[in-house]
Amino acid sequence: MDEPLLPPIYAGTSSLVYVRLHGRGSPAWYGYLYSDVELAEWAGRVRGFAEDRGLLR
Repeated sequence: MDEPLLPPIYAGTSSLVYVRLHGRGSPAWYGYLYSDVELAEWAGRVRGFAEDRGLLR
């Protein structure tokens, strides 16, 4: 989970990956536009979860 009031939480508890992106500090949480770098960080984390579970080849 990624939101302005808490540090990012990266926890894998099953083979399903569910990511909630609320934004980072925007007055309207869902109005935040993630940069390509920020999205690439999340993509790497999701890819890591998938690799750990043998879901990627």
